[in-house]
Amino acid sequence: ARRGVPAAMAAAGHAAQHGIGREQSAADAVRWYRAALDSRKDSLVSDEVESEAMRLPGGDASELELLSALSALYTSGGADLAPEPRLARQFELLARSCARRSQATETVESDEDMQLFPEREGAEKRQRAWLV
Repeated sequence: ARRGVPAAMAAAGHAAQHGIGREQSAADAVRWYRAALDSRKDSLVSDEVESEAMRLPGGDASELELLSALSALYTSGGADLAPEPRLARQFELLARSCARRSQATETVESDEDMQLFPEREGAEKRQRAWLV
């Protein structure tokens, strides 16, 4: 995590939040989760190192999961972190925005599949009609 591997940072945050292999610390969890989010944008880590870190508990956390965890941590606080409702709300809004982006991306990918494989559209319509 200290070498800037985003998945390892997420795993370090997970360990701190849940007290896995170390003392539980909401402040450390926040620090690692925020570092993981920041480093994902311009990480120079090799895919091999990143995929290895993703095997750690919490290392495979998505952006949405990290934002949601930050919102929860800022809402409840901890022994070493005072609750910060404004930050909690900001991270909640960021998580919602991330979820909408993800849903829109899935819709676009589904539409692209329909263009590439038009025969699927008829099958899906028949399946939906059968379920109703």
